[in-house]
Amino acid sequence: MPKGHETELGYLLGPEDQGKYAIEVVSFGSKKIVWMGRLLYHDEKGRAHWEIIAALPPRPLPAGYHFSGGNCLNYNKPQPEIVAIFKMDEKKALTRAHKAWKADPQKETFEPLPLEGIQCINERLNH
Repeated sequence: MPKGHETELGYLLGPEDQGKYAIEVVSFGSKKIVWMGRLLYHDEKGRAHWEIIAALPPRPLPAGYHFSGGNCLNYNKPQPEIVAIFKMDEKKALTRAHKAWKADPQKETFEPLPLEGIQCINERLNH
Protein backbone atom coordinates (compact mmCIF):
# COMPACT_ATOMS: atom_id res chain seq x y z
CA MET A 1 0.00 0.00 0.00
CA PRO A 2 1.24 3.54 -0.66
CA LYS A 3 3.07 5.32 2.16
CA GLY A 4 1.88 8.55 3.75
CA HIS A 5 -1.78 7.64 4.19
CA GLU A 6 -3.90 7.30 7.29
CA THR A 7 -6.61 4.63 7.38
CA GLU A 8 -10.00 5.95 8.46
CA LEU A 9 -12.11 2.88 7.71
CA GLY A 10 -11.29 -0.63 6.58
CA TYR A 11 -13.15 -3.92 6.33
CA LEU A 12 -13.12 -7.29 4.58
CA LEU A 13 -15.69 -8.22 1.97
CA GLY A 14 -17.17 -11.63 2.74
CA PRO A 15 -16.50 -14.00 5.62
CA GLU A 16 -13.10 -13.65 7.27
CA ASP A 17 -11.96 -17.10 6.18
CA GLN A 18 -12.61 -16.02 2.58
CA GLY A 19 -11.49 -12.39 3.05
CA LYS A 20 -9.59 -12.04 -0.18
CA TYR A 21 -10.94 -8.53 -0.82
CA ALA A 22 -11.11 -5.47 1.39
CA ILE A 23 -12.30 -1.88 1.22
CA GLU A 24 -10.28 0.89 2.80
CA VAL A 25 -10.96 4.62 3.17
CA VAL A 26 -7.72 6.53 3.58
CA SER A 27 -6.72 10.15 3.86
CA PHE A 28 -3.77 11.93 2.31
CA GLY A 29 -4.04 15.30 4.02
CA SER A 30 -7.50 16.72 3.25
CA LYS A 31 -8.20 14.29 0.38
CA LYS A 32 -10.03 11.01 0.93
CA ILE A 33 -9.49 7.95 -1.26
CA VAL A 34 -11.49 4.73 -1.28
CA TRP A 35 -9.75 1.70 -2.65
CA MET A 36 -10.44 -2.01 -2.99
CA GLY A 37 -7.61 -4.42 -2.37
CA ARG A 38 -7.03 -8.07 -3.15
CA LEU A 39 -5.04 -10.22 -0.72
CA LEU A 40 -1.91 -11.53 -2.42
CA TYR A 41 -0.38 -13.59 0.41
CA HIS A 42 0.67 -13.66 4.06
CA ASP A 43 4.41 -13.54 4.64
CA GLU A 44 6.34 -15.65 7.14
CA LYS A 45 5.54 -13.14 9.92
CA GLY A 46 1.82 -13.39 9.15
CA ARG A 47 1.58 -9.91 7.60
CA ALA A 48 -0.93 -9.57 4.82
CA HIS A 49 0.26 -8.23 1.47
CA TRP A 50 -2.38 -6.50 -0.67
CA GLU A 51 -2.70 -5.21 -4.21
CA ILE A 52 -4.96 -2.22 -4.95
CA ILE A 53 -7.33 -3.29 -7.75
CA ALA A 54 -9.74 -0.32 -7.87
CA ALA A 55 -9.98 3.18 -6.44
CA LEU A 56 -12.37 6.09 -6.46
CA PRO A 57 -10.83 9.44 -7.43
CA PRO A 58 -9.40 11.44 -4.50
CA ARG A 59 -11.86 13.95 -3.10
CA PRO A 60 -12.14 16.42 -0.27
CA LEU A 61 -15.38 15.97 1.67
CA PRO A 62 -17.67 18.87 2.58
CA ALA A 63 -17.73 19.78 6.29
CA GLY A 64 -19.94 17.40 8.24
CA TYR A 65 -19.72 14.56 5.68
CA HIS A 66 -17.95 11.23 6.18
CA PHE A 67 -17.51 7.87 4.47
CA SER A 68 -19.35 4.87 5.84
CA GLY A 69 -19.18 1.26 4.70
CA GLY A 70 -19.20 -2.37 5.70
CA ASN A 71 -22.42 -1.93 7.65
CA CYS A 72 -24.76 -0.61 4.96
CA LEU A 73 -28.17 -1.69 3.76
CA ASN A 74 -29.84 -1.28 0.39
CA TYR A 75 -33.62 -1.41 0.91
CA ASN A 76 -33.03 -3.16 4.27
CA LYS A 77 -30.81 -5.86 2.70
CA PRO A 78 -27.25 -5.96 4.16
CA GLN A 79 -24.65 -5.18 1.51
CA PRO A 80 -21.08 -4.87 2.83
CA GLU A 81 -19.94 -3.98 -0.71
CA ILE A 82 -21.53 -0.54 -0.35
CA VAL A 83 -19.45 2.48 0.59
CA ALA A 84 -21.15 5.87 0.79
CA ILE A 85 -20.68 9.49 1.77
CA PHE A 86 -23.20 10.65 4.37
CA LYS A 87 -24.14 13.87 6.07
CA MET A 88 -23.50 12.98 9.71
CA ASP A 89 -26.50 12.92 12.03
CA GLU A 90 -26.90 12.11 15.70
CA LYS A 91 -28.96 9.05 14.76
CA LYS A 92 -28.19 5.31 14.79
CA ALA A 93 -28.89 5.01 11.06
CA LEU A 94 -27.41 7.35 8.46
CA THR A 95 -29.98 7.94 5.74
CA ARG A 96 -28.90 11.14 3.98
CA ALA A 97 -26.45 9.72 1.44
CA HIS A 98 -24.57 12.23 -0.69
CA LYS A 99 -22.96 9.60 -2.99
CA ALA A 100 -22.79 5.78 -2.93
CA TRP A 101 -20.92 3.02 -4.73
CA LYS A 102 -20.91 -0.77 -4.75
CA ALA A 103 -17.59 -2.59 -4.92
CA ASP A 104 -17.43 -5.37 -7.51
CA PRO A 105 -14.31 -7.49 -6.91
CA GLN A 106 -14.84 -9.62 -10.03
CA LYS A 107 -14.94 -6.56 -12.31
CA GLU A 108 -12.39 -4.72 -10.13
CA THR A 109 -14.55 -1.58 -10.11
CA PHE A 110 -16.75 0.62 -7.98
CA GLU A 111 -20.19 1.08 -9.56
CA PRO A 112 -22.21 4.22 -8.67
CA LEU A 113 -25.50 3.48 -6.89
CA PRO A 114 -28.79 5.38 -6.73
CA LEU A 115 -29.12 6.96 -3.28
CA GLU A 116 -32.68 5.87 -2.59
CA GLY A 117 -32.83 2.99 -0.09
CA ILE A 118 -29.21 3.31 1.08
CA GLN A 119 -28.51 3.57 4.80
CA CYS A 120 -25.59 2.71 7.06
CA ILE A 121 -25.11 2.24 10.79
CA ASN A 122 -23.64 5.37 12.36
CA GLU A 123 -20.55 3.92 14.02
CA ARG A 124 -19.27 7.41 14.91
CA LEU A 125 -22.21 7.88 17.28
CA ASN A 126 -20.68 5.54 19.87
CA HIS A 127 -17.02 6.56 19.37
